[in-house]
Amino acid sequence: MSTQAGLWIDHQRAVVVLHSDAEQTIQTIPFDIGQQIRTVRGSHPQHPCKPGVFVAEDKLQRRQERDLNAFYDDVIDAIRGRESVLIFGPGEAKSELLKRLHAKKLNVLVELESADDMTEHQIAAKVKSHYSRASATKARTP
Repeated sequence: MSTQAGLWIDHQRAVVVLHSDAEQTIQTIPFDIGQQIRTVRGSHPQHPCKPGVFVAEDKLQRRQERDLNAFYDDVIDAIRGRESVLIFGPGEAKSELLKRLHAKKLNVLVELESADDMTEHQIAAKVKSHYSRASATKARTP
C-alpha cells in the first residue's frame, strides 16, 4: 500500500489529503493565530536595538512567528510517516513549510507546485491525479 499525501496550503489553512491505493482522507487545518497584542505608539519605550520599533510590535511579530510555526508543525504531524508529499498552493506558505520540514529532518520526498485557491474536492482530485500519473509512469519504467 502506498503512503502518499498531498496538501494545499496558504497562511489561513491547510487541506491535507492522505492518499492510498484504496482511499483518500481529507483533513482541514486552520491557521489559528493567537490573540493580537495591541500596540500603543508613544507610550511604550522603543526597542533598544531597533529605533522606531516599539516593544509591543516586536512581541506581536514573535507571537505571529510562533503561531505560524505551530501551524506548520500541525501540518507536519498530519503528514508524518508518508513516503512522498505534494505541496501546492499560492504564495510563500508552501516554501516556508518546506523549510520547516527540512528543519525537522523528516525523510520524505517533497514536490512543490503553485496553485490558486481550490475547493476540497478539487484538491483531492489533484492529489489523486498526481499520484495516479506517478504510478503509471513508475509501472512503465523498466
